[in-house]
Amino acid sequence: PLVVRRPTLSRAEARRHFDLPLDKPVILLSFGGHDQTGVTPEILGKYPDIVFVCFRGGFEAPNLRVIPREVYHPNLVAAADVVFCKLGYGIVGEALGAGTALFHLERHGFPESAVFEAQLPHYLHIRKISRAEFEAGSWDGLYALLDAQRSGPALDHFTGLDGGPVVAEILAHAAQQGSQDAGQGTAYAT
Repeated sequence: PLVVRRPTLSRAEARRHFDLPLDKPVILLSFGGHDQTGVTPEILGKYPDIVFVCFRGGFEAPNLRVIPREVYHPNLVAAADVVFCKLGYGIVGEALGAGTALFHLERHGFPESAVFEAQLPHYLHIRKISRAEFEAGSWDGLYALLDAQRSGPALDHFTGLDGGPVVAEILAHAAQQGSQDAGQGTAYAT
């Protein structure tokens, strides 16, 4: 099973917790501290029916909510319909744990990107946007992704999300076996 950080709140509970509307689409802007200079009040203004959430302010927009960084991020991912991000292990795991769609910037030079792009559609609704589209504010692909998310899960197969306890059990067994082997004078090469 997959090892992911899971939310502790349902989508509705998370929206109430973060004071987000229950009746509007919510998009989490989560770029892992990377440059978000392409996000401007003018671009967000093109999408007045969507509530955008981020950690960094710097400007105001009627449809922007700035959340303090000191939150349990998987709960914020659970509150969102879509996470607008750069694909990375952390955000992908959290989106899988919450069942949240991903609208992602293209990334070059990261070996995991091709694997994510090929495999994630089996688990989540995802859509890629180019850097040029991002900076131009051509984010209309969000609407198709929101429609897909409303239609239900993208899963055509799934291995589960309880990998943490499974990995812990494997490691405990290996440590116990290693301890027993060491007691019998078995040498291990490193």
